[in-house]
Amino acid sequence: MTVFLRGKAKSLAPGVIEAPLRKREEVRLGLLLMGASIRGSASEFRRIIPKARLDAEEAGAGEIRPNWR
Repeated sequence: MTVFLRGKAKSLAPGVIEAPLRKREEVRLGLLLMGASIRGSASEFRRIIPKARLDAEEAGAGEIRPNWR
């Protein structure tokens, strides 16, 4: 699960961290904002995710990379 945050949070739950948006998420969030008629840019948001997920992403195991060939 991913939570998108715009603005500042006073605190976060243990084990979760703020992480920058990946390009794919920025596009998806931008489309959601437009569809909901919410003004602003997706680049104003950050992701709130478990630290273990960020570690997995950085290790290259965070996303499925399908082979379409």
